[in-house]
Amino acid sequence: MEVHYGLKTVLNLDFAIVTSGTFDGVHTGHQRILEHLKALKAQNPNAKTVVITFTPHPRLVLFPEQKDLRVLNALEEKIDLLGQFGVDHVLVIPFDQKFAEQSSADFVNEVLVDLLKTKILVMGYDHRFGKNRQGGLEYLKENKEKYNFEVVEIPAHEVEAVTVSSTKIR
Repeated sequence: MEVHYGLKTVLNLDFAIVTSGTFDGVHTGHQRILEHLKALKAQNPNAKTVVITFTPHPRLVLFPEQKDLRVLNALEEKIDLLGQFGVDHVLVIPFDQKFAEQSSADFVNEVLVDLLKTKILVMGYDHRFGKNRQGGLEYLKENKEKYNFEVVEIPAHEVEAVTVSSTKIR
């Protein structure tokens, strides 16, 4: 697995299967996404899987007055856990106030399309991105032809009728 830090990275991928999120805890919900990446890669032998994650946790930047957020894994632990699921590349994007102001369309264009040349984007059912969390699956599905990639939605993962999430684990 290769780990890349920042948006100046050059990956030169011909067929990228991508997911994005904080992946705090790499819990069973995240694991379902990672397993789906691996299954899609098996169907596309030239593909490489890419996980985009952020440091620090976005809530630490967006809500600095909230001092109660306890992340489940340090960045190095998260990278190690992602590696255990056979991910080819991890792209760690510094999450700062400037990045937080980026629109969802700019994130898709600059990161998913221009940088990674995404062919398949795999997202959890509730994933939001861009300034004020304006982007989501609806936006991606409506614009997939424009961006020239397939969008795959992973439904909620429940254990004993409770949806698994990092927040609930915390």
